[in-house]
Amino acid sequence: MTSSFIILTHVTTESINQGFLPEIIKQGYPVTLLTDHPEDHQQSASLAPLLNHITIHACDVFNPIEVLTTLEKEHISPIAIFSNSDHLQSSCAIVADFYNLPGKSWPSCHITKHKAKTREQLTELGLETLWYYQVSNQTQLKKIINQITYPCIIKPNLGVASINVKKIHSITELTDYCQTLWQQSPNNSLLIEEFIEGQVCSIETLGNGKKLQVLGGFRTELASPPHFIEQEARWVDQFDQETTSALLQMINQLGVNFGACHTEFIETPTGPKIIEINYRSVGDYKDFLLDDLFNNQYFKTIISYLLNNPYGKLTKSNQSAHIHYFTHQQTGIIQTAPAPAHIQDNQIKVDLNYFKKEKEFVKQTYSNKDYLAALRLISPNQEILIQSLAEQKNRLQWEIQ
Repeated sequence: MTSSFIILTHVTTESINQGFLPEIIKQGYPVTLLTDHPEDHQQSASLAPLLNHITIHACDVFNPIEVLTTLEKEHISPIAIFSNSDHLQSSCAIVADFYNLPGKSWPSCHITKHKAKTREQLTELGLETLWYYQVSNQTQLKKIINQITYPCIIKPNLGVASINVKKIHSITELTDYCQTLWQQSPNNSLLIEEFIEGQVCSIETLGNGKKLQVLGGFRTELASPPHFIEQEARWVDQFDQETTSALLQMINQLGVNFGACHTEFIETPTGPKIIEINYRSVGDYKDFLLDDLFNNQYFKTIISYLLNNPYGKLTKSNQSAHIHYFTHQQTGIIQTAPAPAHIQDNQIKVDLNYFKKEKEFVKQTYSNKDYLAALRLISPNQEILIQSLAEQKNRLQWEIQ
């Protein structure tokens, strides 16, 4: 049997390729990637420098039995099991449990992945007051259609990246939009829920299986409705004690206590209202911002928990941080893109990370999939950060036709 650090992946991500994988390899562990898209990983430009250090096997990673079968067939003895995919947390947790390795509770993964199940559990615990309905067809929709108040929010129950999330203002608009989504994906489970006014935020936590550390969070600016595309986010060292306590109570009651968790919520006069709980590390380059903020220990700490190695509390550097997303407003081909940006001195660090390349075809989805690039800034001086952000936003331009 060959010992190996196992990573379950679906699509390729920079979080894995440039964040977690280099740290695991640096620590000297052999790595095996199990994925349902092996060719994409083998051809990934950001993964290319690491291919000599990893082994890739094709596997239906959504099915934990297939994962177990593949590991047995390849004579692999896992030393750790990890995934940062929204879709694979339950599968990963079940496999880790089978091998008696550190991991998450699979019921907690299942509950937090299914948005309606999250609402149901919080309501049963007396921690949720928002109304919601789950529908998968026209028959179910007709039964509850007259109980809905407007505006409301509709989203796929298992959705990611704000894809197909929309603010709805009338019964006609709701009926038409549900029909459109079901034509695209028959019997797709949809969540219809109360619309809440307020500041969108997230709280970032890290757990060792026993105790959660609150790292801080983000205050997020969204594009104008009806869609919900994240445009930028400002780092928040800490929220007020009442907000933090309420969020931790909800997270803890759902069994979230191991590894990273990215919980989105809305600040309201009556306390925080959960949008969704992403039981994984935050993505879209915010994780790299966290690694900068916490002295390059963020990825390392998550890995140490997976290896059952005790690790102290993360200590934050005394800096401000901001991330801005550039999005495309049309379908077409990227004709020109700005040159890469990297600035680092004792006053500020600036990085521009690309989601799309020059000459690449892009289709407008009205979601976070429309990102062209992420601009990350971190500085001990808030005024310098704001000035640099304005300069970079003015300089960075794309042409799409």
